[in-house]
Amino acid sequence: MKTQVLLIKKIQRIDSAKDKLDGLQVVVLLGDRKKTFIFTVKKAKIGDRELTSFSEDEHFSQTFQFNDHIGIEITNLVKKVAQGESLNFPISVSDFGTPEEALAKQKPFERVYHGETIYEKMG
Repeated sequence: MKTQVLLIKKIQRIDSAKDKLDGLQVVVLLGDRKKTFIFTVKKAKIGDRELTSFSEDEHFSQTFQFNDHIGIEITNLVKKVAQGESLNFPISVSDFGTPEEALAKQKPFERVYHGETIYEKMG
């Protein structure tokens, strides 16, 4: 199913502790269904550097749990907008598949034994 990002816009909202939170509203078209997600943006200063973290709402995580490649593409677009880059919408991203289709596209993991530690690497 075709997936497009229709809009990403900066918003401010109030959390349960009545604190203002910066965020981004993301509107995505999955096939013919429109979905809206909220990303929270948090900034922290460590030494002389400012770090920015993004967290998506649970609905976003659940929607793209088997299509994480789409979630990553959308998150990268969110980061661009948060950094002030102007994007031309709509933006097509990868096709959204059923859980079975998405799992079939994933690369298998190989277990590598090294001493007492087991590493998993993608094949």
